[in-house]
Amino acid sequence: RVSSMLSFLLFAVLVPTGIFLRILCKKYTEEGLLKEGEITDIKTLLTIFINKKKASATAETLEKNDDASALENKENHAEDSAESEETENGTNY
Repeated sequence: RVSSMLSFLLFAVLVPTGIFLRILCKKYTEEGLLKEGEITDIKTLLTIFINKKKASATAETLEKNDDASALENKENHAEDSAESEETENGTNY
């Protein structure tokens, strides 16, 4: 029946969601983002979760950019030193 299927689907979605939110609440309490015993709503937990994901993605992007910049600087330094060697040896064409 439709009502049985609907109740099963709601149960299958809401129980894991509740467990996930409970885990987030404990994690954020341990990290100091929430106070011990503080009553929070789903919006607060999801906002913290999304902001942490954005911050993590931003940090990864900055790290990749730093790595790319370091590699580019290394390559530029190698080219500059090769050019200076050629100039010192008088083989600059």
